[in-house]
Amino acid sequence: MACTTKLWRKNIFFFDIETAPIYSRDKLPKILKDIWVDRYHKDSDKPQEEFYYNKAGLYAEFSKILCVSVGYMSDKGISIKSISDDDEKQLIERFFDLIDCDSVVLGGFNIKSFDMPFVCKRSIVNWIHKIPANINHLWKKPRDVDSVDVMNMWKFWGMMGCSLELLCETLWVSNPKQWDVKWNEIAKIYHKWKLDMKELVDYCERDVESTIECFIKLNNIKNV
Repeated sequence: MACTTKLWRKNIFFFDIETAPIYSRDKLPKILKDIWVDRYHKDSDKPQEEFYYNKAGLYAEFSKILCVSVGYMSDKGISIKSISDDDEKQLIERFFDLIDCDSVVLGGFNIKSFDMPFVCKRSIVNWIHKIPANINHLWKKPRDVDSVDVMNMWKFWGMMGCSLELLCETLWVSNPKQWDVKWNEIAKIYHKWKLDMKELVDYCERDVESTIECFIKLNNIKNV
């Protein structure tokens, strides 16, 4: 049976963030450099600079948000709005203004493990303590967390997950990872060359659109 519930179509805001290290590798303060090497790099045989630019964007203690895209389903199809700002505090505040509504449920791909906690951590760093309840799950029990994580949906309560790229290929959904630059190269380009923010926004929006398309296929939603 096709899912035609209005909740599925209008109340879920799917989002994705793109991040990059706050400091370039050569300007990383000594104490942070020592912590990074001791905590994250000591078991890797990759060159320190390469490893840092590949992995630092995953950690809110070392990185900041460059862009956030939000998409939703309506009778007119999929609509997406993006926010990019070099001032991370303003970016987060604008994002919160967009999602701060009791009826809004957040969705995305791997958002419970990455995007949502990353945004909350960077909010605290930027002295933003009024975090919307639909993204702040600090004091909630797992059963009370009301968000839609497409990666977890695909697990079907199993243990094996996969990347968004692989899920798109599996479900015959348009693959968002066709940009010339890979996600783990964004940090190096951001610090060593001029990053084209328009391209980054396009990249982020494609992730959101593909996540929604996977959600639609998983739930057999018609007439979007």
